[in-house]
Amino acid sequence: MTDAGEQPPSLSTEEDVTGANNEIGAELPSLSLFDGVVGQDKAIAMLRASARNPVHAYLLMGQPGNYQKELWRGFAAALLCPDGGCGHCEWCSRCLRGTHPDLTEMESTGAALSVEEAHQLVRIAQRTPLIAKRQVLVVPDISESYLAAPVLLKTLEEPPGKTIFLLTASTIPQEMVTVASRCLKIELVTNRSAHTPVTPVDNVGSSIAGTSQGAEGDTQIVMNIWASVSNRLATTGSTITSLVDEMLLAVDSALDEIKERQDREIKGFDRRASDMGMPNPTMRKQLVERHHRELRKERVAYIRSGLLALSREYENQLARLNGVNVDTGMSTHATQSAIRSAIQSIETIHETSTQLVRNPNEKLLLQALLIKLADI
Repeated sequence: MTDAGEQPPSLSTEEDVTGANNEIGAELPSLSLFDGVVGQDKAIAMLRASARNPVHAYLLMGQPGNYQKELWRGFAAALLCPDGGCGHCEWCSRCLRGTHPDLTEMESTGAALSVEEAHQLVRIAQRTPLIAKRQVLVVPDISESYLAAPVLLKTLEEPPGKTIFLLTASTIPQEMVTVASRCLKIELVTNRSAHTPVTPVDNVGSSIAGTSQGAEGDTQIVMNIWASVSNRLATTGSTITSLVDEMLLAVDSALDEIKERQDREIKGFDRRASDMGMPNPTMRKQLVERHHRELRKERVAYIRSGLLALSREYENQLARLNGVNVDTGMSTHATQSAIRSAIQSIETIHETSTQLVRNPNEKLLLQALLIKLADI
């Protein structure tokens, strides 16, 4: 058990751990467990090296879309396979499909893990593995799981001996820092290019309608549109309604690729069920519900990216105002007033971001935000 005040062991390179493994004649799990994972060589090396002597909890840190599911399923295969992750047995295959009986992938019904779901996780963690010598419990995206944090923390501080936790997060807010500190953190390389060309605001409409730019392009378009709002605000209701519609249209368009992929999955499921003559309405319902949760989480992620871009516009204003000097002709009173307005705008946007999980009516929430920003 990891002491509450201790940091979990760290891994720096694959060689650091493989040396110990080689002393006892152990082989690393097959690299084929991570087929299809691109750009995460360091994470794969750390997971393979750690599989022979795993710690009780891991945290995959990175934005959605960086192969988290492929990484945790490959690692689960390395942990649960009777041959240490051979890559070709039935149990490896079942891990990679997410159907191994000792692999549990928690899926929250909302945008964040609830207290009730965290207690369910604790109950699962206490059970005896069904067929393997241990079990793997995956908790995707704990970034917003503020309410569940105390339950998660207690479980991670007093972990059941045969349960390995795999958590993921895109960010670690202050409320989740202690939870994250109880895990071995593995940083994922972002596959969203830092050099993605910025689409001019005047052309964003045609960009949405006419191109498919992938995750980074979609995120950039959303951020461009939302960032432009600060310069287009007006107190009139029609203007605010129009702006919110445009903001949400960008998000809807960014989700089109996910919706198309989910539609293909449903059609594929129905086709296989028909070919086998074995319709399974329960599994189909579970698949549809998983799609809904996935879509909601991705939607929240895009909206948060947009809010971040909007907040940065006011942060830039604040930076410029702090650099104002007497030669500009701007009075001290006017400068201080503008600074207070920028700070208040940033705080208002942050408050809206925190309300997003609890408020399902995005349109009303964003309309209220723009009304407040226009009045500041």
